[in-house]
Amino acid sequence: MVRIAIVLLGLLTRAEELSCRGRCNLLMLRAAGAACQCTKSCVQSGSCCQDYHSLCAPSDQEISQWPSGADSFKTVKTVTIGNVSMEASATCPSFGPAWVSILVPEWVPVQVEQERKMFLYLPAGVRKAPLWFAFHGTNQHADTFVSWTGLGKFAAENGIALVALQGMKSSYYNNLTRFNVGANSERISPDGPKDVEFVQLVLQTILQLPCIDKDRVYCTGYSNGGRFCSRLASQMSEHFAAIAPVSGLRYPFKNNATRAVPTLAFHGDADPINPFYGHGGPYWKISVPRALQLWAKFNGCRWSSNAPMFFDVPHDHMSMALYDECHSGATAKLLKLHGAGHQWPGCKHGIPGLGKVSAIDGNKMIHAFFDSKTLSSSVRQEYPHLI
Repeated sequence: MVRIAIVLLGLLTRAEELSCRGRCNLLMLRAAGAACQCTKSCVQSGSCCQDYHSLCAPSDQEISQWPSGADSFKTVKTVTIGNVSMEASATCPSFGPAWVSILVPEWVPVQVEQERKMFLYLPAGVRKAPLWFAFHGTNQHADTFVSWTGLGKFAAENGIALVALQGMKSSYYNNLTRFNVGANSERISPDGPKDVEFVQLVLQTILQLPCIDKDRVYCTGYSNGGRFCSRLASQMSEHFAAIAPVSGLRYPFKNNATRAVPTLAFHGDADPINPFYGHGGPYWKISVPRALQLWAKFNGCRWSSNAPMFFDVPHDHMSMALYDECHSGATAKLLKLHGAGHQWPGCKHGIPGLGKVSAIDGNKMIHAFFDSKTLSSSVRQEYPHLI
């Protein structure tokens, strides 16, 4: 049996953690579905565990009373999927009538073929939270990526579940830290890190946790992470309701997607790494507009036989190309960021040497796009074994 242990790094003292979590874990063995909070107040009162429904009311039930608590507490749930067991933990924010989420960095080790890590945040008090997968660029780290992009703070403020997986350093990548995606959104090597399998394992487990909306799972990423989103759109289209690559939109020439995939892409027209008009490295041949057009054709969009037409967006220093009237309500949209380089739009501090940062709020635009796209019930009915 493969045992996958997710161990959450807490902010509490070791004594408090052992006191509370020890009791929680004992209860978990005989009361699956309990939620455990590990705060000073719960340790003192001995009330570490409670039912998940007090945190996440059913859709037909209003939350009449918020749990009282100290600064933060943790939920813990053990999930078994086939022959895989997983203990998942996540820090939840303070509660109150007007609670404010505060993201606490949590490194979670996951055993696939070897230990892999991810950064996990689950919002509290949200019945059906959307789940965003966020993938960093080459030689970045998941925790600094969610900080640099502002995705961590944005997720906490908007009730979004966020998981940022850590790429691997591999000889297949010239010892660079990245995800397994090369030319045409194919894997670099079949012997390289099994990143798609890593995503599948994490997703299957998180979807067993309470309060996650299976129809609102999304992918965003930067540079190499954006290209990896393009690969996941091909390999896991039955799970991802939409994708939003930044500086990384590609089209998989062997597209295995089984449905139209709504796509929003951001790209600076002065990008020195992945040029807007293509003709870059071995993995970056076609232009970004051409990649968008190919996605539009795949999505069955109207006018997709024509190259994209860009329209200026007043005051935002960008122009937009949009294909709509696609299958299943999908769209294919590209935001061309005037004068911007290889940067996350709206980040406070750009990466030196990679050009200017667009002033638009990329996170807010991604959020608006994702909020308008859900996975249709017909897809869920077609893949009941994945629910």
